[in-house]
Amino acid sequence: MGAEFLLSYIPYPVLTDDRRATIEATIDALTFENINEYADNAGVDDYDTNEEVVAEVQQRLRRVFSVYADMEHYRTTTTLHLCKRRYLFAGGMSPGDSPTEEFDDLWMLYLVDKIYRQLEAWMLEDAQEV
Repeated sequence: MGAEFLLSYIPYPVLTDDRRATIEATIDALTFENINEYADNAGVDDYDTNEEVVAEVQQRLRRVFSVYADMEHYRTTTTLHLCKRRYLFAGGMSPGDSPTEEFDDLWMLYLVDKIYRQLEAWMLEDAQEV
């Protein structure tokens, strides 16, 4: 039994104050339908109601965005610029569990489509400005 290399990445735009406010509003407006794919894959099925699941995911998203701007400086992450587009990567070797907390954070942002699409749009906007 060996370990596998796992890698997750997300678009990594600059998070201005206006963008941060938009993200907060997006998180506040999430419904169960918006986070269903993440909820199905992330072990948040221990709750009795969909509202409790949404509240848990919103709390996790707020935690991630509280450190988002600093994530590029973590030992377990790196940024990569491709065609003027900036991405944040996290990963590592795993015998079956997640390799790092940051891997889980990026994976969550990827699976919550409304958040991922917003980050992607801002990354493309930033690339136009360079």
